[in-house]
Amino acid sequence: MTRRITFIHTADLHLDSPFTGLEHLPESIFKRIQESTFTAFERVIELAAKEKVDFILIAGDLYDDEDRSLKAQLRLKKQFERLNEEGIQVFIIFGNHDHTGGNWVHIQWPENVHIFSDRDVECIPFVRDGKVLANIYGYSYPTRSVTENIVYKFQKRSEAPLHIGLLHGTASGTEGHEPYCPFTIQNLLEKDFDYWALGHIHKRQILHRSDPPIIYPGNIQGRHKKETGEKGMYLVELAEGGKSAYRFVPVFDILWNEIKLSVNEIAAVGELYDHIRAVKEQQRRNGSALLTIMLDGASSLFWDLMDQDHLDELAQILNEEEEGKNEFVWIVSIQHQIVPSDDFFSSSYISKDFEQILDHFHQFDEAMEPLYKNRLFRRFFQSFTENEKEELIKEAKTMIYYELFKQEWKRS
Repeated sequence: MTRRITFIHTADLHLDSPFTGLEHLPESIFKRIQESTFTAFERVIELAAKEKVDFILIAGDLYDDEDRSLKAQLRLKKQFERLNEEGIQVFIIFGNHDHTGGNWVHIQWPENVHIFSDRDVECIPFVRDGKVLANIYGYSYPTRSVTENIVYKFQKRSEAPLHIGLLHGTASGTEGHEPYCPFTIQNLLEKDFDYWALGHIHKRQILHRSDPPIIYPGNIQGRHKKETGEKGMYLVELAEGGKSAYRFVPVFDILWNEIKLSVNEIAAVGELYDHIRAVKEQQRRNGSALLTIMLDGASSLFWDLMDQDHLDELAQILNEEEEGKNEFVWIVSIQHQIVPSDDFFSSSYISKDFEQILDHFHQFDEAMEPLYKNRLFRRFFQSFTENEKEELIKEAKTMIYYELFKQEWKRS
């Protein structure tokens, strides 16, 4: 008979995140946001009980800070006690945010909770009906910065049919993150495990689809405008012989999202207000959200919206109706990359010299040559992708429009 197990893989709970910068929101909305990480984790627990999984894997950063709040610990304990009543085990490693070197009030965990050592990679067996069905391997951070590749310390033991690695670290080639516990996909494949449960990167990623699956689930609740999109966890089934199945399950309470809105067909601020309001109502049908609205395209609105204060005032007006609603849609900011409409360029005061300046931006590498020669620049920036070049060119053009024509705008 083929032996199989089911489990939940989650990571980066960041319980009790402070959500700095949102304190100005109405009190009811801000309290909902403060509770969102806890709400998301409660949904993880609810799914575990509903699906009757064997165990939950948490791949680091349960807390947002090394000095774990008592509130976060006690609420976590309450959820683990619920799992204990259901006969569901919990396997935990700590990461760079909640490393074991922090200062906190220590509490007693229920017997179903297993925390991996911060001294060396540890193997803890999962036992069901008196039989070892899986060996689970993990390592907790003793300090915030662990820059060693510890994968070589994961040593497979032979007494279990299935083997799972828990690792909080950075895959080679990942941009924008400190290289904590760096590793390559090949490092993990060489261990011949059946599943790698990763944590640390807040963007959901499948690094290797099967034999074995190597997965970042991302965090369970977005915490700022760069953490957009659905957030959640993976429900996994493993069986002997390399058979695996997994699916992503969203558990977030509040969606962070960036929405691009074309203004090509919009000629007045009143029309723009109506369009953004329609976007909000469409979003509301899917639950609460914190939105960044990015205006894009060519329009005569360029002149009306040059002043960021006008955009901020528009957002304020659109947000006035949100307090007290069951599902709120709050506009965090309205930004724009609008350029003047085509008729602007046919006007007499736009010279051929200016058109040539714009054309010159297509010579990206030539324009960047002074920076490429700078030693510090070369140290931190190797190269730009084609998409990055296009975005930089677009931003530069917009800045030129502002600087060259804002005086004309003020006089008109």
